[in-house]
Amino acid sequence: MSRPATRFAENEIAPYEDGPEPNRRPPVRTVTPLRPRRSPRDLMWVGLGMLGLVLGGVAVLWFLSLNRSSPPTRLTVPRVVGLSEAAAVKRLTTEGFDVRAVEPRRGTAVRVVVSQRPSASAELARGATVLIRIGAPGRA
Repeated sequence: MSRPATRFAENEIAPYEDGPEPNRRPPVRTVTPLRPRRSPRDLMWVGLGMLGLVLGGVAVLWFLSLNRSSPPTRLTVPRVVGLSEAAAVKRLTTEGFDVRAVEPRRGTAVRVVVSQRPSASAELARGATVLIRIGAPGRA
């Protein structure tokens, strides 16, 4: 016949029905180690390092924005009076202007710029039109 069940206190070991169990060890509990707490000084250095990275990034962006030169919006008109028509058109278009050439009613063998409007050293916006009058040298 079996024995009646009895209650044991927590610190007592219940006897086996056939006697004590040989070489039985209690179960091993694994304990995960706690992370060491960071001191306020460590946290201060981490914060200062992050602040340094942010300030460095802002400085690099500022430096890059300063070194990018945008093309000027107002350009000085070069003097083209006395140049051939082809040279005058090339120079004005290279400088960033549009060119409109006005030719005389009667044809001339020599195609030279005799006047320009606006005059040399005037300031115009990029892409503005410069009017050149074509004629023979010495005639305006």
